[in-house]
Amino acid sequence: FGLVREPTKRLRSHYDYLHWGPRSPWARFWKGQDAGAPPFWDCVERRRQSGKREESRGGCLYWANAQLQYFCGVHRSCREGSEASLRRALAHARSAFAAVGVVEDLKGFLEVLERVLPGYFAGIAGTYARATIHARTTHHVETEVVPPDALDFLRTDVLKWEYALYAAVERDFRRQKRACKLP
Repeated sequence: FGLVREPTKRLRSHYDYLHWGPRSPWARFWKGQDAGAPPFWDCVERRRQSGKREESRGGCLYWANAQLQYFCGVHRSCREGSEASLRRALAHARSAFAAVGVVEDLKGFLEVLERVLPGYFAGIAGTYARATIHARTTHHVETEVVPPDALDFLRTDVLKWEYALYAAVERDFRRQKRACKLP
């Protein structure tokens, strides 16, 4: 089974975690918190204006299309987002996974898992519903102004194929929920 997340939110969350997330002893050894890192949207806007997408491991675009690459695999066509990598990723998601859901409907995904793999997941949706904390989120982050050109750059250029994957997975997931007689 697998999960996908709305691509811009996933990329932003990953960037923030790399630079300011909690650190285990190993993570502190590899990379401490980075007070000098630019805010995510400033970094994206600089990349958009410069036209440069290649960057180091901690850059704001370095982990772009990670979900697409995960489902696509290690084939050479999977290195960059493309129609070929999208087709391959969707073929794998549809044939090699019992269920692929979306983070934005985690409760629904857990209900699907209960129906599809009851021996492993019986009661998981109820356990999740009873949990007092469902996720670590960035609710503490101040509301920010997202530069429209930077957002458009991500959606139509950098993450174009990952958005196509997300839309297809979301459609497939809704069909699977209906097949499981879930709302």
